[in-house]
Amino acid sequence: MGKRPDLETERTIRLSIIGAGGHARVVADAAAESGFWQSVSLYDDTYPEETDSGGWPILGTLDDLLSQSPDAGHQVVIGSGDNQRRLDLQIRLQDAGWDMATVIHPSAIISKRCIIEAGSVVLAGVIINQGCRIGTAAIINSGAIVEHDCRLGHAVHISPGAVLSGKVKVGDLSWIGAASVLIQDLRVGRQSIIGAGSTVIREIPDNCVAVGNPARLIKSQDRAA
Repeated sequence: MGKRPDLETERTIRLSIIGAGGHARVVADAAAESGFWQSVSLYDDTYPEETDSGGWPILGTLDDLLSQSPDAGHQVVIGSGDNQRRLDLQIRLQDAGWDMATVIHPSAIISKRCIIEAGSVVLAGVIINQGCRIGTAAIINSGAIVEHDCRLGHAVHISPGAVLSGKVKVGDLSWIGAASVLIQDLRVGRQSIIGAGSTVIREIPDNCVAVGNPARLIKSQDRAA
């Protein structure tokens, strides 16, 4: 599996989360519930005007964090729901030598026979079955189900309650909306969006938005690949 810390050997590690909004607080809560980090804190550009978010301390700005020297006792993860921003920040932090954490809520059910890459978060009630591979900086949000042999790219967001049937492929930077359902063996391309509550029964190309039951394309997004 991914870089899930070992409770006995890594509990002294600090976790810093980039962001201070609702998603960052959910990630902080999942990290605290896991018990794998000695301390959990936030870094956000609202500092010093804001020094707390929902009970979590904000210790500085992103530049304040980057001014520190990376060390073995300090991990970071991005607490932003914006896929592109999350990936860009992760690349920036990794290039600066930071160790990216993978945050997994203890209520998640995850097969030992899957891979979750660094910087991803798996939230409460998620099920991920065997043979799956999930890229870096992904969000698998509360109650989502990712069935066997799925392949999810980098900075994907699977929203709460979404269901991916077996062997689904989702390209980098795509967003699968809340309570949507994707039938088996489908591909969703890069930087595409599936609207909330949609049922996807056919392939969705890159840079597209699809909604409805069954899902239909409503527009092609004008984005750089």
